[in-house]
Amino acid sequence: MSLRERVDGDLVPVNDPNALFQLWDQQTSHLKCLSNPAAFNRMCDLHNINSHVSLHFISSIPDQEDYQHLRATQNRNFSALRVKQGIEFARNNQVEQAMKCYQSALEVDNSNHDAYVARGAAYANMRRFEAAVGEFRKALAISPTDKNAKKFLETVVEQMKIEKDAGGKDGDWKEKLIAKSVRRKQERDSTHETSDKKQEKMKKRKSNP
Repeated sequence: MSLRERVDGDLVPVNDPNALFQLWDQQTSHLKCLSNPAAFNRMCDLHNINSHVSLHFISSIPDQEDYQHLRATQNRNFSALRVKQGIEFARNNQVEQAMKCYQSALEVDNSNHDAYVARGAAYANMRRFEAAVGEFRKALAISPTDKNAKKFLETVVEQMKIEKDAGGKDGDWKEKLIAKSVRRKQERDSTHETSDKKQEKMKKRKSNP
């Protein structure tokens, strides 16, 4: 009976705890030596079992439940929470508190690319563009497909270029940035207009074969 035990004439899998307890009770209830408080120690002595060690039957803990994995999961969750708190602070213009949140997030999980993106956005809002670029690049090094990091990096680099071309004059670079945004909008509108005209021509061709 290495894989199954018999209880009341039925075969029972050994991995069924209730059935095994029933089997144990059935086979040991008549033994007076096991009906007293010292039975456990007596059995350990009879079977050469160390009563001071665990009798757990699991030989090893699954990888997803070991200490290091659980701690890493805990750190990731805490880091994500701190980034979320930091973003809320940033929305309320509490920049110092936001930066502290991002820092603590990275201290427990330095692979949290969202923390680098959020901190980079904070630097950009403070016009510390070089620092912002560094944060966005760190985020992309960890997660090359991070859309926010890519978008913010392109925006900041473009703004740095405009400022450089304007000689660092606040009024000039702002005007150039606005002008460039207007040109882009005009280009998009023109593209949409051309597309609409093409669709109209196609409809006319279909209605007049």
